[in-house]
Amino acid sequence: MQTSFLTKDDRFTRYGIGPNDRCRYLGRLWDYSTEFENGVVLRSVETDRPVEFEPLEWRDVTRKLEIGVLEILYDYHTERNAILRLQEAKIFELPPRVILRARMVSEFLAAEFDVYDTGVKVSRSDACIAKFLAVFIAQCEEQEPEKGGNGLNLKREKPSPRQFRRLLKRFELGGLDPRSLLPRYQGRTAPSITYTPDELAFHQKHAEMYLTKDKLTMKACWEEMVGQNLKRVKAGEASLNLPSLRSFQRMINEYGDFRKEFARSENKHRVMRKFIIAQKGLQVKRPLQIIEMDEHEMDLVRLLNRNGIWRFLHPDVQKRIEDRRRAWMSVALDAWSRSVCGLKILYAEPDADAAVATLAMVAQDKNNIAALAGTTCEWPQAGQPEDIHTDAGAGYIADKFQVAAMAFTGRAAIPPSKHPHLRARVERFFRTINQRYIHMFSGQTFSNVLLRDEYNAEKHAHITHDELCSLLVRLIVECYHNTPHRGLYGLTPLEAWYWGSQYADGAVKGPPGPDRYREIFGITDTRKIGNKGIQVLNLFYRSDELQALRKRWQNAELTIRINDQDMSKISVKNLYTNKWMDVGCTDDGLEGVSLFEWMENIRHVKRKFGRMAMWYQDKMRIGLVDVREASRQSKVAAKISTPGVTAREVRDFEEKEIATNRYSKRENIDFGDPALVAPADVSVSSDEDPFNPQGVFEPIPGLPDPTRPESPASLGRKSTTRSDREPTQADLGAALSPDGEAREIGKPVDGPAVDEASTTRRGGRRPLRIESTRKDD
Repeated sequence: MQTSFLTKDDRFTRYGIGPNDRCRYLGRLWDYSTEFENGVVLRSVETDRPVEFEPLEWRDVTRKLEIGVLEILYDYHTERNAILRLQEAKIFELPPRVILRARMVSEFLAAEFDVYDTGVKVSRSDACIAKFLAVFIAQCEEQEPEKGGNGLNLKREKPSPRQFRRLLKRFELGGLDPRSLLPRYQGRTAPSITYTPDELAFHQKHAEMYLTKDKLTMKACWEEMVGQNLKRVKAGEASLNLPSLRSFQRMINEYGDFRKEFARSENKHRVMRKFIIAQKGLQVKRPLQIIEMDEHEMDLVRLLNRNGIWRFLHPDVQKRIEDRRRAWMSVALDAWSRSVCGLKILYAEPDADAAVATLAMVAQDKNNIAALAGTTCEWPQAGQPEDIHTDAGAGYIADKFQVAAMAFTGRAAIPPSKHPHLRARVERFFRTINQRYIHMFSGQTFSNVLLRDEYNAEKHAHITHDELCSLLVRLIVECYHNTPHRGLYGLTPLEAWYWGSQYADGAVKGPPGPDRYREIFGITDTRKIGNKGIQVLNLFYRSDELQALRKRWQNAELTIRINDQDMSKISVKNLYTNKWMDVGCTDDGLEGVSLFEWMENIRHVKRKFGRMAMWYQDKMRIGLVDVREASRQSKVAAKISTPGVTAREVRDFEEKEIATNRYSKRENIDFGDPALVAPADVSVSSDEDPFNPQGVFEPIPGLPDPTRPESPASLGRKSTTRSDREPTQADLGAALSPDGEAREIGKPVDGPAVDEASTTRRGGRRPLRIESTRKDD
C-alpha cells in the first residue's frame, strides 16, 4: 500500500483518549476535558492545587506514550473498574479452581450467544447445562490428563445445574470479571470469648512481662498470670477468666518480632540494623569521590582453610600461624569501583598511626608492591580522594588522623555511628573476605596462590610473616580485583576503576607530589643544626636559608618533616618567619629512596663493612642495589603489615644502628702540577671550598688518580678495608716535615686540620690519614 500522500508529520499512530479515561502525565493525574480537531484537552484532578488544562495534539500523545512520560488508564471511571479497584484480590492471584470456573462460564456464554456461529442453540435448562458440562469436562481431561496439571479433580469440580446458574449470574453482574467467582465464605472461626476490660488489662500486664530484659519465656509469663489469679481467689477476690497457653502465646506474638527482640535485647542498634531494610546509602559518580575506611579482625587460620592453603602448609608453619592467629585488616576502599586503595595487616590494636598509614597508601603508587609480591596484575588505584568516610573508632577520631585527612581532602567526614549503611561497601568487603572467600576465587586464573606453581611443603616449611603478607596482597590484587562484582553490574573492580576514570562524571585527581606528600603524611621530629646541617639517619641536609638561620641562632632546635617515600628532601620550619622551607640532602641519588630502603641499606652496609668503617657514597649506592635485590618480600611486609615508621623509631634506629658509624662523600683533592701555572686572571669565588673543589678533573700523567678508591694518593695511604691499621715505618717517615720535624699524623703541613667526618662519634679511634706534600709547596 502506498503512503506517499501522507506527509512526515502525518506518519503517527493515533491513540484515543475518551471521557471515561484517566491519564498520568508529568507526575500528575489528568482527566478528559474536551476534544478539538487535532488533539485533546486534559484537566488536572488534584484538589490541593488549582485546576489546570493541558492541550495535547494526537502526534504529541503518540510521542509521549512512546517515551513513557504519558500513561492512559482506559475505562477508569466505569462502574466495573470502580468495583474492581475495591477488590483486594488480583487476577494473577486467582486460585486454579476459580480460573476453571471462569473458563467454564465464559465458554457457556459464548455458546449461548452463538459467538462462533455453530448454529447450536444452548439454553439454561438443566439438560442443556448438564450436556455442556459433560462435554467441557471431557475436553479438559483430554487436554490435561488425570488432574489437569493443576492438582484439581475435574469430576469433583463439576457443579450442579443449579449451582452453575448461580455462577453465571455472579459472573454477569460482576462485569464478566473472573474475580467475581471467588468464594464468599469466610471459613471456620473460633468461638468468641468476651473478656471484661479488667480481665484484658490483667492479661496485658503479664504479656508485657515477656518484653523485658529478664528474658522470661512465654510459658513462665503465663504461669505467673495463673499464680496471681490464684492469689486473688485466696484473698477473697473474684476469679478472672484466663486464656489458654496457646491463646496467651498468640497474644504475645501480636507484638511483632521487632518489638519483642528490641525490648529484650541489650544492644538496641543491633536489632535496628537487623530489621530495618538497607537504605540507599551515599551514591557516588566517579572513582575516589568517597573512600570508605574501616578495620576488621580476621582469623588467618580460617582464611587459609577456606582457600585450601592450610592443608599444604608445613606443621611448623601452621603452628606459627596459630600462635599469631588473630590479625587486624585496615582497608581503604573506593566506593565507586569497590577497589582496595589501601591495605594494612596489623597484629596489634589499630591506632591512629595505622589509620594514617592506610590513608597514605591511597596516595602511593602500589604497582611496585604488587610486582614485589609476585602478582601478574597491576595495582593502579591511587590518587587524591574527595571525601573520607570512617566510623568513630579510636584511630579515626584521633587528631593525627584528622589532620592528615583534612590536609589530604580538605575535609574529613565521619558519618553517624551505628549506621553501617553509610559505609556499606567496606562492610560488604569484609563479609566477602570472611564468609565467601573460597567461592569468590574458585574458577579464576589464580584459584590458589600456593598451587599456582608446584608447591613443596618442606621447601616452604620456614614461611615467614613477609611471605604471608605477599600471599594476602596476591589474593587481593589478582583475585578480588579481577572477580566480577554484582554491585558493579558484572564488571570487576579493576575494570570499573579504568572505566570510571575515563567515562564517569568527573576526572580523578592524581597522587600528590613528593613535597605535598611530605606535608600531609610526613614524619614530624625535632633536630638541631649541626656543623654540616641537619642530620637524619647519617644524611645531612643544608641550604642557604638554613645557614642564615644558624647564624642567627646557632643551637636552634627546629621542627622537621620527613617523607618516608623520598629521602632527598626534608621540610624545616623557620622559627622566626613561622614558615616551612624545603631543604635538600647534600648527597645525590636519593630521589625515590624510601625511608625503609635507607634503613635497610644502613643495616646491610654495617654487616658487610663493619661497625667502625667509614661509609662513603659509593658503598652506600652499592648497598642500595644489594638491598633492593635481597629484600623484596620484606619491602612488601613493610608496606603492608607495618603501621608506618614514627619519629621515635627513627631515633631508636639511629642510637642502635649508626651511633658508631659515619657517612660522607669522598674528598676530591687536587694535588696540582708544578709544570702548570694558573693564569693571573683566574679568581676563586668565596663560596667555593678550596679544599673540596667541585667538577671533573683530568688525570695528570705520572700521578695517581685521586678519584679511584684503590689509589693511595686519594687517601694518603695504601688502600685497605681496616680503618684502625697501625702506622708503618714508611708512614712515620712520610709524617716528618721537610725540615725533619715531626708532625701530627693525619694533619698536613701548614694545612687545615683533618675533617671532623674522619673521627668517630663516640670516641672511636681516628682513622689514619697521611697527606703527601711537595717541598716547594
